[in-house]
Amino acid sequence: DYVRAMFDEVVAEVGAPVERVRGIGIGVPAPVEVGTGRVVKPRGLPGWDGVVVPELFACRYPGTIAVDKDANAMALGEYRAARRRDAVMVLVKIGMGIGMGIVAHGRLLVGDQGAAGDIGHMPRGTGVTCRCGQIGCVEATAGGRYIAQQLAEVGIDVRTSAEIDALVHSGQADAVRLVRETGRRVGEVVAETVSLLNPSRVVLGGGLVGENDDLLASVREVVYRTSHPLATGNLRIEPSVLGGTAGLWGAAELALDRFLAPDEVDAAVAAGVRWVQ
Repeated sequence: DYVRAMFDEVVAEVGAPVERVRGIGIGVPAPVEVGTGRVVKPRGLPGWDGVVVPELFACRYPGTIAVDKDANAMALGEYRAARRRDAVMVLVKIGMGIGMGIVAHGRLLVGDQGAAGDIGHMPRGTGVTCRCGQIGCVEATAGGRYIAQQLAEVGIDVRTSAEIDALVHSGQADAVRLVRETGRRVGEVVAETVSLLNPSRVVLGGGLVGENDDLLASVREVVYRTSHPLATGNLRIEPSVLGGTAGLWGAAELALDRFLAPDEVDAAVAAGVRWVQ
């Protein structure tokens, strides 16, 4: 309801009727089934399992509705904004949770059903229990939720990535230490990804990244130290150029790609649809 209300406000601000909406892109912080937009077993969204997100909007808006996980939307937005021809680009979302989006030869690599890049919940078999019930997931020992839990134990209450980032920039010792730990833990998973996919660029995005040099340096240190020289010879590890707007740009790109897909255009032409500017 909130998203619909905000979208209606945007449409009203530009002075366009709802009928002019040709496409809507939505990023969801959860695994999303390819083709249907159905949320599948989300770890952090209780009650959303099985919800087909496009159906929440299709009855109200006539355009094409494209839904994907938020890390994929961020990756697509970042890839196209940079205007580079990376053979493989990986975006690692480091916020309250951990996620990944992969762009290979200009296209999102989503896997068979949309589960590609779910690095936050790959169990290790040892370590602490994650909120998903598995043992040793990277989210259990890194990311905003982990940092917030650790800070709470020393009497510091934080609820968002922005609040953690503010503590780091103020020099709060516990926050700085924990962010560095997060960087090293995420760096381990990124190093495995580098060995598997051999990307030319790894982009760090999400609420904990911002201008956080400690986090970026920790990830780089682990990746360059542990990955094979052939995989890191031309590898760039850098912060997002779009920052907090990466997901918005990517969602728009998702909608545009779906709207201009050959099967969508063929169906519209067959139905006699005429578009106006």
